[in-house]
Parts: sequence; C-alpha cells; structure tokens
Amino acid sequence: EPTQEEAMVATRKRARPAGSCSLDESTLASLNTSRAPLELTGGHAQPARMVQYFREAKLTDVTIIVDGKSYAAHRNVLAAASDYLDKLFAGPKWADQEQPVKLSQVPGAHTFANILEYIYTGSCMTNESDLISMLEAAHYLQIEPLLRSLQELVARRVDASNCLEAWKVADTYTLEKLSATAMQMALRSFEQVSTSAGFSGMPLPFVRQLVSDDKLIAQEEQRVFEAVVRWVGAQEHTTHEEQAELLRLVRYPLLPHDYVLSTVQREPLLLRHPTGLPCCCCPRQQPHPPLQDRHTSLPP
Repeated sequence: EPTQEEAMVATRKRARPAGSCSLDESTLASLNTSRAPLELTGGHAQPARMVQYFREAKLTDVTIIVDGKSYAAHRNVLAAASDYLDKLFAGPKWADQEQPVKLSQVPGAHTFANILEYIYTGSCMTNESDLISMLEAAHYLQIEPLLRSLQELVARRVDASNCLEAWKVADTYTLEKLSATAMQMALRSFEQVSTSAGFSGMPLPFVRQLVSDDKLIAQEEQRVFEAVVRWVGAQEHTTHEEQAELLRLVRYPLLPHDYVLSTVQREPLLLRHPTGLPCCCCPRQQPHPPLQDRHTSLPP
C-alpha cells in the first residue's frame, strides 16, 4: 500500500500525456474561437401580440434610457422578468410618474437591446465579445433565466487561456457552475495558467484554493513552488502572514533534495522572510519523517 507521501506524489503527477485531449476539451477549444452568433434561450416568451406591441412601441408606459438611447417598453413585462425593475417600479418614486428610467449600470445600449429582446421573446442572439457585458447587465437587473443561460454558454467556452478570467467573473456574479468549471480547468492546466500573465493578478483566496487542492496536476512539485514564489513576488500588499500561509501549501518533502539545496534554500523570498525557511527545507542529519497530512509547516 502506498505511503501518504507516495499518494501525494501520484496525485501531483496525474498529468495528461502530451497531445491528449478529451472530446469535451476539443469542443471547448473550437467554440472558444468561433465567431458565429450565439443564441441565449430559456426565457419566458410573451404572447405574440405583446411582442408586436413592443416592436411597434404601442401601449408602452415606460421609457428606459441606457447610454443615451431610449427604449419604450411595458412596465408589467419588465417587472415580471427583472427582480430589480420589479422593486424599482413598485417603489413610491415611480408609482405615479412617467419620467424616463435611466439605467446607468447597464453596459451599453446594444446590450440592453438584446436584453429587451430576451425579455419579450424568451431568447436573443449575441456574440462572444458581448458575453461578459450581458452577464454584468443580467446580474444587475436580476434576470435569473438569462443568467443561467449565459453561465452555461460561457462555461462551454472555458479553456486554459481564459479560465482564470472566467473564474473571477464567476466569483463576481456568484455563478457556481461557471466557477466550478473554471477552477477545474485551472487545476488541470496549472502549469500553463501559473505562467500566464493573469496568474499574478489572481486574489490570494484563488491561489490558495488551487495550490491546496489534491486535484492540481503538475509534472513536478517544483512547478508549484515556482508558481507560488512568482505570485508572492508580484504582490505589493500581502502580509507576511498571508505569504507564509501560501508557502505552507507547497509540498516541500516531495521536492528533490538537490533542488531544495540549490534553489529553495537560496530563494531570496524565503531567506528574507521573517519566519525563515520552511522547517522541511532546513539541512537535516536524519530523513524527514513521514508526512501526517499534505501540508508542511513553517516555524512559528
């Protein structure tokens, strides 16, 4: 039966052979470069006559202004689709007023035009470059079916080149499915994403979650150590305690002894850190004892 240390080594080294790619990942890669129009579905379509009234601006009772452009619509339809507009129209400010409603938080008139189409017909067409602005608007207006449709569409386009950005977007808008998809891609592609320009800009909780996860795939633990050192070195506002917390997550006993001597023990970040080198990286007369868990410790 493998020891705990051997099991952790196996976990870290479950990397895919070069050139291998599952069908799902191939599909994601091709979708990510597609310029074809994208359809968002899942909304509640209004009756055909109400859609006609919308297109002809007939019997409308509210004007929405987005980015300087005006849109005539029906309050009851908008309120039924958007929790935000439902609360807005039910408030005393708009009860008996006919003044236009300015939505300054919606990113662009084109985005809002697509959202109106979705509200009235239950679907709309968009393109890949507008997905994030659509997400932002759907989140602000609290249109749940549109948020779900957008989340699924973006999740299908997550790959190693955009998973970190997708993860941050998912966290911003509390999109659990997209967050899980993006994180799994980052874990599977850790060596690539950890050397990308966006990695140093990831918040500490994201990096901590990656490095502490047993599903992280890396050919060697050296790559994990180097990624942590790069990230810490790029930060201007992390505390010594936060740095130490992240450094503890590297599995130092799994590093080759010569690498520890030549690189880890000479790493300026560790040498100047107030807590010093991790205890498992200090010279020892005896072999390091078996690991009790996957974390190593820094001296108190």
